[in-house]
Amino acid sequence: KISFPNSERIYHIYQAFRDGKTVEEIQSLTQISPYFLEHIKELADFEVVLRDSFASPEVSQPELLWRAKRLGFSDALIGQVVQRSESEVRAIRKKRAIK
Repeated sequence: KISFPNSERIYHIYQAFRDGKTVEEIQSLTQISPYFLEHIKELADFEVVLRDSFASPEVSQPELLWRAKRLGFSDALIGQVVQRSESEVRAIRKKRAIK
């Protein structure tokens, strides 16, 4: 699904990084520059860090939430990753003045 250009290719590449594929493996299949693949991999890797850090009931990592927003994660996606609702994430963000 990632070897041929199509409208969903980026999502499959992201999932491949989630599944543990390396930049080199994906680059050999797609011929996409490693520069761009590294950026996609950074997002996939950060998703794991975010999920693991928010495992406790109390969010104790406001800097991770700030970084997630800087990387472009929506409140809905953050909520999906940390298994909370979008409104809970938004409330935590507002409480901690993270914009």
